[in-house]
Amino acid sequence: MGNINGAGRSAWNRNLIQDGSVNIKFNSFESGGTETFNVIYDDFSKNTSNTSWYSFAVTHIAAHNILGGGVYYVEGFKTNERYEWQKATSYESTSIRQFARSKVNGAWNEWVRII
Repeated sequence: MGNINGAGRSAWNRNLIQDGSVNIKFNSFESGGTETFNVIYDDFSKNTSNTSWYSFAVTHIAAHNILGGGVYYVEGFKTNERYEWQKATSYESTSIRQFARSKVNGAWNEWVRII
């Protein structure tokens, strides 16, 4: 594809967004706990087109049973209704923490800490 810069990059990004290849959303949600948190993640995923990358932010006002509390930046990629991944990133006092999960054959796996 070559090097895309300047006006060409902007046009390329607009085309990706318009054709549905990229789903740029930076919505922010507040979660009241594990069950609410999982609904937010699952619903955001359900409302995303196939073959789309997406991102959003969520604030845990009550701790999630695996991820804990805090503010998370979330990104994911949905291949289709059966296959997908999500990664959640937050901070600690001296570093970051990241968790990931995948959907295989339509079922989400548990969150796993990766950093």
